[in-house]
Amino acid sequence: MDATSPERDRTAGPGDLRQLRLVGVGLPALFIVLVQLLRPVVFDRYWPRDGDTIVSVLTALAAIAFGLMMFRLIEQLVEDDRYRSTVAERDRIARELHDSLPQVLGATQLRLQAAAYHPAVREHPDLEQELGDIAQDCQDAYRDVREAILGLREGTRTDHTFLQGLQTYADKYSRQSGIDTTVEADLPGEPTLTPHREVQVIRVIQEALTNARKHSGARRARIRVSETADWATFVVEDDGQGFVVADPAGGREGFGLHSMRERTELVGGRLTVRSAPGLGTTITIMVPRGQRGSRLPMVMPV
Repeated sequence: MDATSPERDRTAGPGDLRQLRLVGVGLPALFIVLVQLLRPVVFDRYWPRDGDTIVSVLTALAAIAFGLMMFRLIEQLVEDDRYRSTVAERDRIARELHDSLPQVLGATQLRLQAAAYHPAVREHPDLEQELGDIAQDCQDAYRDVREAILGLREGTRTDHTFLQGLQTYADKYSRQSGIDTTVEADLPGEPTLTPHREVQVIRVIQEALTNARKHSGARRARIRVSETADWATFVVEDDGQGFVVADPAGGREGFGLHSMRERTELVGGRLTVRSAPGLGTTITIMVPRGQRGSRLPMVMPV
């Protein structure tokens, strides 16, 4: 575990709230004091008849500006708190998975393989085949768990940018799955997303790549990132065997696609799937652009 832990980072919330309270109390008080000091020197001197009107207009404008500023600060605080909570929960799940399930699945696979080669079992080919199939299922489950841990850890790291994290995940995914995966970004910098939208987008991309490994038989995959004035677009495409796309309105959509669609719609976006047998699969995620918030320092374990 790194020096910066989720428990330590969660204490940043009350500090931010205290600063917000100080701003909420201090700025209006400072403005009132400043206006009262300037009134006899400036307003009453140069505009003796209109001094009260000028002070009233300035006060109204300042109240509007202050309200808008406080709304933006509160919105950012809520976004940061949501992001912090999400990262802490994902880190906890990743650590619990890492400390238990992979070891159990790995040990079970080895024991099943050893049992399949036992002389008493070798005399029963059907039993030997059954044990081998169960051992293979354990190996597949082990790979699924390792991939899930990778997704949980890489999806919300803050020691790199969004595109750097996406590239790191693609590199590790390529090594684990054997599917050559590349990232192409058609934009000058980072996509303009809030932290909450970043989390959901990366999870949808990870789910799309997981489906490609488990079901498509793909050899190559590509992630393309682009932006327009209002939307950030992420396209995940593979050269796998493809499938017949079900109508989501008819309730026949698989759980994986349904989960990806829900995550996308949760952040106001939309997801489209284009596929056909023998033609691979293309998944397009479009989410509204939004001001990128401050990412709180939280280095996830590698």
